[in-house]
Amino acid sequence: MGDCNDQDAAIFPQATEQINGRDDDCDGQVDEDTTRHDDDGDGFTEEGGDCDDENSDVNPGAIEFIDGLDQDCDGQVDEGLGDADGDGYRTEQGDCDDADGWIFPGATEHCDGLDNDCNGEVDPACSEQDSGTPKDPTCGCGVAGEPGGLAALGLLGALLRRRRR
Repeated sequence: MGDCNDQDAAIFPQATEQINGRDDDCDGQVDEDTTRHDDDGDGFTEEGGDCDDENSDVNPGAIEFIDGLDQDCDGQVDEGLGDADGDGYRTEQGDCDDADGWIFPGATEHCDGLDNDCNGEVDPACSEQDSGTPKDPTCGCGVAGEPGGLAALGLLGALLRRRRR
């Protein structure tokens, strides 16, 4: 590619691009590789807070996830992520209460008024049907939804968990 502006000696193919609103190096792009240009096409420039303008997954509007990078350009790496309660599941993995180690995806559901297995249902096997009997008599609920042995244990567990917090 030849010189794109014979009228200006500062504009030629090997020139260093400057922040000036012109195509200094005759490549058809204006201010690329400068802090004012969005080099990775993510909608953010370095002047606009993009801390890695060569990676479109990293910018001030990105969602942080665990990978050792600062996706959201806030100066912190993987902040707020991890397994806060030590149950082996993070919020991103479906842990609906990452402050309680007894609540995680796939956990055993207990009749305790909590969604222990993070499936969006609270004590589904212990709910009363129109007939007045529990859906699943093995869930620990008594007849007609009265607490049984397992329900009492669930209540005790819930009280102990709340006390720990």
